[in-house]
Amino acid sequence: MGFFVIIQTELILYLTIPSLFSPATAKGYALGVQPVRVLSNIELWFSRVFVNFNMIPLNNRLRKTRDFNLVIKHGRWVSNSFLTLKSLELAKNQDYFPKKEDPDKFVKQLKLAFSVGLKVSKSAVKRNRVRRQMSEVVRLLLKEDKLKIGYYLMFVAKKEVLDKNYAEISQEIKLLLSKTKVLL
Repeated sequence: MGFFVIIQTELILYLTIPSLFSPATAKGYALGVQPVRVLSNIELWFSRVFVNFNMIPLNNRLRKTRDFNLVIKHGRWVSNSFLTLKSLELAKNQDYFPKKEDPDKFVKQLKLAFSVGLKVSKSAVKRNRVRRQMSEVVRLLLKEDKLKIGYYLMFVAKKEVLDKNYAEISQEIKLLLSKTKVLL
């Protein structure tokens, strides 16, 4: 990818991706390494080159405090040895939702959240690794259209998840989703 070097208070980004440049712009630099002076448009540069397509779409993320509280208060718990799934079926729980929402659109959504608390690990690196693994399993299921719409889902990790690999986490998430009848 590249690396950063600070020289005399200027930030210089050395890119080692020769395919991004034409031969004319890379001329004069050894081994295709192209220094690019980066000042104010570093965000623009990275948004063009390093776009992450491996995330759950924004419209499928559970983000509002109101929605989290609804899932926690009125949802159904399903658990196994190292993961817990709290699910709320929107069609059966329309009484709890705000009146200003259009009921037809509201029932046809699927929103997800992933929680890995400090009880799992004090290390943010380990917690984020678990969260990314859980998110990737569900993202692939979403991509293949294997999840029913009309649910709010909240995945909560337990401490035992640290000892598990991606395949075991994937298997358990699919098992929990099938128990709640969300998996097609």
